Amino acid sequence: KKTTIRLSASESISTSTPAKNILVDAEGVGGGELRVDLPVSLSITAGAVAWWGEHPEYPVGVVDHIDQSPARQVQSVFIRLPVSLSALAHVVVLP
Repeated sequence: KKTTIRLSASESISTSTPAKNILVDAEGVGGGELRVDLPVSLSITAGAVAWWGEHPEYPVGVVDHIDQSPARQVQSVFIRLPVSLSALAHVVVLP
């Protein structure tokens, strides 16, 4: 299943380009992780917060790690939940 999230990114080809919010579709890969494939020209850092696209005031997770291959023009960004799901005692479900 896919969900829309927001990430802050900057163009790595120009350090003077300010960070910008981008809307992307993330895919659940199991274990409480989401994956987003982005162009390598976008600079994303581990630890960056990902926000829910439809309600940007709610965090979805934190960028855990980024897989890059020199042969690809795409980087895979992995976002994990900030807490373990098994540690949650109560959950509020939003409409």
